[in-house]
Amino acid sequence: MHASRKHVTTTFCLVCALVAFAVPVCANAAPASLAQQTATARARLGAMEKDLGATLSAYDVATSQLSQTRAQIKTNRATLSALDASVARGQRHLAAEALFLYRTDGTGFAEALLSAGRSSSSPLGSSR
Repeated sequence: MHASRKHVTTTFCLVCALVAFAVPVCANAAPASLAQQTATARARLGAMEKDLGATLSAYDVATSQLSQTRAQIKTNRATLSALDASVARGQRHLAAEALFLYRTDGTGFAEALLSAGRSSSSPLGSSR
């Protein structure tokens, strides 16, 4: 059990004890019998226990959702990292290819490659 949940439960129990055993003080109200006060306090205590149960259930659901979201974030970060690495490899490969084309023959080799599909008289011959 999480520390904050224990704190909520302890606080709730203390409040319930105060509600159950405290005598309501109302200046304008007529004094009620002890049985009526006890019945009212028990009814309020029952409602508070029901609210606590619903709150703790909502807390458990939220904790579970948070855990799932954190796991999804971790997966997404790993996927993004892999994609970044793939893009970086592609950029390095492209740069190396461009450098190779530049160093081999300046524009002659690149020109021959680019024009190979347009004419059959290219230095590399017909590709068809």
